[in-house]
Amino acid sequence: AEAETAAAASTAKAAPQEPPAATAGSTALAALTAGQGYLYVASPLSTNVYLYGNLAGTTNQRIITKCGPRFIRLGTELGKWQTEGLVQIVKCGALTRVEMGQ
Repeated sequence: AEAETAAAASTAKAAPQEPPAATAGSTALAALTAGQGYLYVASPLSTNVYLYGNLAGTTNQRIITKCGPRFIRLGTELGKWQTEGLVQIVKCGALTRVEMGQ
């Protein structure tokens, strides 16, 4: 039984790390304070995510940000944009997923 548990654990670790479109783990959501939400920018580009011109994180990872409208751009550095900018509303206390750079 221990071997089966270990095999199941190693299989679970190999699963993709991308969160579901509408949910994040309850532990992760509990870490958010009032007025915050997670933004997940899905992209084939492995690059930086800028919110209103400020470096916020990288693509394909959860980023904690204020909820409400966010102006998002992808780029290697400030001013060296790889995508057009777009506005996405980040939901409070939830995960908002957007696809860019397709």
